Amino acid sequence: MNKTDPTIHVPGVDTVDLVAVANAINKQRASFFQIQQPLKIDELPAYLQSKDPPPKFHPWEIYSDVKRVSVLKVGRDPDNIV
Repeated sequence: MNKTDPTIHVPGVDTVDLVAVANAINKQRASFFQIQQPLKIDELPAYLQSKDPPPKFHPWEIYSDVKRVSVLKVGRDPDNIV
């Protein structure tokens, strides 16, 4: 398959039979994924979604933090905000 010829060539499958080409590709992908080990959720890296619910914030908590920000420092370096 390239820019000038978008035909997908699958060994043993007629290139004009698009359903057969798709089925051959799906069969190959399915056989690959069936031999893979199942995911173990408890061994996944820490950057993935947590099982714990997200922390809850109340508007007055956010307001009290934002209220402490100096208006003069807002446009400066983010490390010097508070």
